[in-house]
Amino acid sequence: MAEGRRCAEFVMLLEIFVTIPSLVMAEIAWCVRCAVVLTCLLVLLAVAVGVVGLRCRRAERQHVMASTEPSHPWPE
Repeated sequence: MAEGRRCAEFVMLLEIFVTIPSLVMAEIAWCVRCAVVLTCLLVLLAVAVGVVGLRCRRAERQHVMASTEPSHPWPE
């Protein structure tokens, strides 16, 4: 009888110290994965906005320079 009780106590301790923390860590791992994915998407969005902004600025600058240049390359 005492041996069965010790076995039950061991199983309870095993569950408290091994099973429950591993379940908690698995849940935390999902949260960390979601946070990493959202961070990557945010960085990609910021890079895309930056690239579009630089291209628009470059196109605008080229448009302004094209309208201010003389029609012939030599001065009169």
